[in-house]
Amino acid sequence: MIQFFKKRNQIIFVQISGNIPTSRGIQEIMMRKPTFSDIIRFVFDKGKEVKGVFLDVSPSNLSLSEIWELKRVITLLRQQGVKVLCYIRSGGIGEIFLASACNRVIAPENSEFFLTGFSATINALGGFFKKIGIEIETVKSGKLKSIPDILTKEFVPEYIKKDVERFISEIKDALISETEKFNPDVYFSGILKGKDVLSYGIVDEISDSPPSDIIKREFGDCEIVYPHKRFLQLPFGREKRIALVNMNGIIGDSPSPNFINPYFFSELLLKLADNSSVEAVILRINSRGGDANGSHMINEKVEYMKRKKRVFVSFSSVGASGGYLMGVSANKIFSTPFSAIGSIGVFMVKPFLGKLLKRVGIDTQIVSFGEYSDIFSPYKKLSQTERKILENFIKEEHEAFIKKVADGRGLSIAHVKNIANGSVFSGIKTKELNLVDDFKSLPEIIYELSDGKFQVQEFPKFTIYDFIFPGMKMGILKDLSYLSLLPPEVFLISEKIKKKENSIFLSIYPSIFPLF
Repeated sequence: MIQFFKKRNQIIFVQISGNIPTSRGIQEIMMRKPTFSDIIRFVFDKGKEVKGVFLDVSPSNLSLSEIWELKRVITLLRQQGVKVLCYIRSGGIGEIFLASACNRVIAPENSEFFLTGFSATINALGGFFKKIGIEIETVKSGKLKSIPDILTKEFVPEYIKKDVERFISEIKDALISETEKFNPDVYFSGILKGKDVLSYGIVDEISDSPPSDIIKREFGDCEIVYPHKRFLQLPFGREKRIALVNMNGIIGDSPSPNFINPYFFSELLLKLADNSSVEAVILRINSRGGDANGSHMINEKVEYMKRKKRVFVSFSSVGASGGYLMGVSANKIFSTPFSAIGSIGVFMVKPFLGKLLKRVGIDTQIVSFGEYSDIFSPYKKLSQTERKILENFIKEEHEAFIKKVADGRGLSIAHVKNIANGSVFSGIKTKELNLVDDFKSLPEIIYELSDGKFQVQEFPKFTIYDFIFPGMKMGILKDLSYLSLLPPEVFLISEKIKKKENSIFLSIYPSIFPLF
C-alpha cells in the first residue's frame, strides 16, 4: 500500500546570532521573533521527537547565564541520543562555550574568534557631579553596596575594584568547571582564526560548505523545523495549568512593560494564587532590584501564593537586591552557575541641586509645614538630624531584608548577616551559601512542576498597544493577562456614561478599545 503521507525525519534548526529578544517586549512584538524562552522551550520539548539539532552560531546578545541554559538543554538531548551539530561562524567566549556541548563543531576557514577573557569597566562619577554643581547625598547599609560611592567618589574605591575582581574570578572558575571538551585556558588565548581553533580542539572540522549541504551530509533527507513564537493561548476551560510569570527590569511604579510594576504584579500574583485552575507558578526573574517597598510587596504575595500552591523561581542573568528579595520565599529557587545573585543591602540617594541652580541664576526658597516635610527636597542639604533619621530607616530596611532571606531560605540570621554586605555572587557561590537550591534551565523547571501533564501559560501578555499607550486603563496590559483566569462566560459590561444617559459603554474582554 502506498503511503502518501509518510512522515519525514525532522531536525531543529536554531540560529543564535544578533539581538535575540530575552523577554517579552517591543522588539519581540515588532519583529515577531521568538524570545530566548521560546527557543529553549521549543528545543527541549520538540528535541525528543527529532533526528537531530543544528545550531548556526554567530555573536549574539545572550549572556553566559542564558547560553548555559541552552547548553544544558543540548546536553540533556544528547544524553537521550539526539545528535547535535554546531556551525560556528565567529564569536567569543560564550559562542565557544555553547559549541562545546555539541557532538560535532564545524567552522568556516575565515572564521574569527575573540577569546580575550573578561573585563569590567567601573566609572566614578563624583568628580563629574561636582563640576556641574550637583552634590549627591547617600545613605547605605551594606559596606559593599557600591552605587552610593560610585556616585559620590572622584576615584573608584579600592574595595569596589577588589569586589568586582572577586566576582569575575568566580565567573571564570564557573566557566572552567563547566567546560569539558577542550582545555579552558583557550578562553584567554587571544584572537584566533579557524585553523587555530581546530588545533586547540574547539572545532572538529573546517569547511566552507553552506549549512544546507552540511545538514544533508550529516542528517540525510530531512524536514527542517524552526523555533517559533508561542502564540497567544486563551483557554476558557478550567483545566490545570502552570503559570509562568516573566519579571524583567527594574522594580518601580512605572506603566512601562520594561519595568516590574509592584502594583500590577501584586494583583496578578493574587489572582494566580486564588485561581483553582493554576496548579503551580514559576517566577522567571531577571532584575537587579529597584524600589524597596515594591520588592517587599511582591515578596508578600509570593508568601501568600506559597501557602496555596507550589512556587518556583528561575533566576536568569540577574537576581540581585530587590530582584532576589522578590522570590526568596518561594518553595525552590533555581539559577545558573553564571547568574549574578545577592546584593543584600539597602541604599538611598538624594541629589542637592543648590549649587547648580545658583550657578545659572536661580534662587530657591522652601516654605514648609512640618519639621521634616522637606527631608527629600533636592533644594536643601540633609541636616545631621535628618541624616540620622534616614540612617535608622535604611538600617531597619536592611534588617528586614536579612530576616526575609533567613526565613525564606531556612538560614540563621547570623549566616545571612555574614553575607549581607551588598556583594553580588555568582551562581556557583550562591549555591554554596544556600541562597539557591540548584542549577536548572527554565524548561527543566517547567517539566519538574508539570511532568508533561499541564499546559504552560505565560503572564503577562503584551501587545504593541501597551508600548504605544503604556498605563492606559483599558490596555491589554490590564486585561489580557487575566482573561484565562476568568470564568468561562464572556462578560458584557454596560454602564451609563456621565452626563449621557442614553449612551451605553460596551466592552467584551479583552477590551482593547472602548466601543460606543
